[in-house]
Amino acid sequence: FRIENITVRIGAKEATVVLEESSYKKLVVITPSSDILGPVDIFIRNESALGEVVLKNGFTFYSNPTITDIAPNEVHFTGGQKVTIKGTMFMEGIKVYIDGEEVKDVTYIDQNTIEIITPEGDLGDKDVKIENTDGGSFVLAKGLKYILPIPANPTGFFAYPGHERSIVLKWSETEGAQRYKIFGKKNEEEEYKFLAETSETEYYIKDLEEDTKYYFKLWAVNKYGESKGYAYTYTTTLDSKDDKGDSKYKDKSVNVNSIIENLAC
Repeated sequence: FRIENITVRIGAKEATVVLEESSYKKLVVITPSSDILGPVDIFIRNESALGEVVLKNGFTFYSNPTITDIAPNEVHFTGGQKVTIKGTMFMEGIKVYIDGEEVKDVTYIDQNTIEIITPEGDLGDKDVKIENTDGGSFVLAKGLKYILPIPANPTGFFAYPGHERSIVLKWSETEGAQRYKIFGKKNEEEEYKFLAETSETEYYIKDLEEDTKYYFKLWAVNKYGESKGYAYTYTTTLDSKDDKGDSKYKDKSVNVNSIIENLAC
């Protein structure tokens, strides 16, 4: 028979016969797409002789899931963080593996979304594998990175002048922070200098020069290191005519609005 006269159907759709690689002993085909998953019949037909053979459940179509996004893609090596995995063709009962270790806490949201709670692990890049219940799988190389649980960047950093040539620094509590490092400089200085380290969310600086602009940077710190970024603020100390020196740092006229106005100077 001539190979050109052979047609192959896998399930409901015709496959493409690779003529140059096929012979009367074997047929090499390119599989078609399928509207169903699971086992299907294979039909081989000789169009010239009108003969046909059928192999029942001769081929199995597996799902072809993919991962398109992982957020966040950097997580603490201590585990316990929620991570959302986006992709396609997820099935209920899908499994997730991080560097070959199965993740125990997996929540199926829909065919495009699953959520996991990360387990503990070693520092570094991790391959993420998903596997559907029918065996279809996908691996995203270096899809996650385990990092040290350093604090987030500090926020809400304000500075306002007080009496007796002082400046009050205040900031919001930062997730994961145990302490805060403060650096500062005067207007004409090039380099920031270390001022203090504190576990509080405010700090008083005294005995500064009057009517002088000061700049400050704030880092959050814990036992694993310091935040990647810093918060920044500045203000100008009171001049001699405004610095009464009688109420020190408890001036009731200083409020949020006055802080913002001062920072805008």
